Amino acid sequence: MEVLEAAQKEKAEIEKRLGFGYEHQEVDSQLAEIFARDAEKSALIIEDSIKSNFRSESDLQTYIINVHAMKSALANVGKHELSAFALRLEQAGREKDINVLLSESKQFLEKLYETINEIRPKTEDNEDKNDTEDSLAYLKEKLLIIKEACDSFDKKTAKKTLNELREKTWSHNKKELINSIAEHLLHSEFENASVSASTAIKQL
Repeated sequence: MEVLEAAQKEKAEIEKRLGFGYEHQEVDSQLAEIFARDAEKSALIIEDSIKSNFRSESDLQTYIINVHAMKSALANVGKHELSAFALRLEQAGREKDINVLLSESKQFLEKLYETINEIRPKTEDNEDKNDTEDSLAYLKEKLLIIKEACDSFDKKTAKKTLNELREKTWSHNKKELINSIAEHLLHSEFENASVSASTAIKQL
């Protein structure tokens, strides 16, 4: 009995470290937006691969690449059970077990779309159609700060300034710009973030 209890305790500690059982952790809004956008793209590609019935090696490799990407992304947003599901499908793909892929991928996609809808920030309906002159001046000022921060590899200042921009409501195009810079920063692509900010400043 003591051996069993010790084993159960060890399993619980491992799951805690891995994040299992914490499926409802709060996801940072920046990460949530990036996840939703990337997951939608991968889901469509996975869906196309399934429709092709994996007739070619290219279809199978494309499927594996995108399921692998979702495995990591789902873990990053705390969806560890679905991440484990993606791992199973990735392994089946590498083993060319087409029966498993065809029988289980549909369920994975359903759960993935549910996760996308759950995590996606609910702000789209509140976007202003046009940015005011004052808001554009504010945006230009903040983009300049972000550019200078990226040029000096000051991620903390750049991220803080981006968060300040996110507190306001922007038109779709400006929001896409902010998301693009945020994604570069997430991957520590300072030069790309700086170029994006600089280009946007010239266009304002």
